[in-house]
Amino acid sequence: MKFGRERGQAVGFVMVTVALVMALGLGLASLSIGLVQQSRAQNAADASALAGAAGGFREATRAAERNGGRVSNFERVVDADVETVTVTVEVGGRSATARASDTP
Repeated sequence: MKFGRERGQAVGFVMVTVALVMALGLGLASLSIGLVQQSRAQNAADASALAGAAGGFREATRAAERNGGRVSNFERVVDADVETVTVTVEVGGRSATARASDTP
C-alpha cells in the first residue's frame, strides 16, 4: 500500500480543528464579557434604586456613579403613602432597570 497522495492530510485537519476551537473560544469570551457587563449594570441599578428610595435622585445618581454607571432614567411615584422609585442605569453600553420602595 502506498500512502503518498494522502500525506499531509493530518496537518490540514489539525489546522481546521484549531481554527474552530479558537473561534469557539472567542465567541465564549465575548458572551462572558457581555454577561459580566449586564450583571454590573443590574447591580448598579439595584443600588441606585435603593439609594433613590431613601434619598431621592441625588443619592440614586451617586450610587450609580459609585458602581461605574450613570442614571439614564429616574421615576418617582407616590401612591397611597408608598413611594416607589424606578431607575434605569447604563454601565459599559448595557442598561438595567430596578425598582424600590420606601416600605419594608
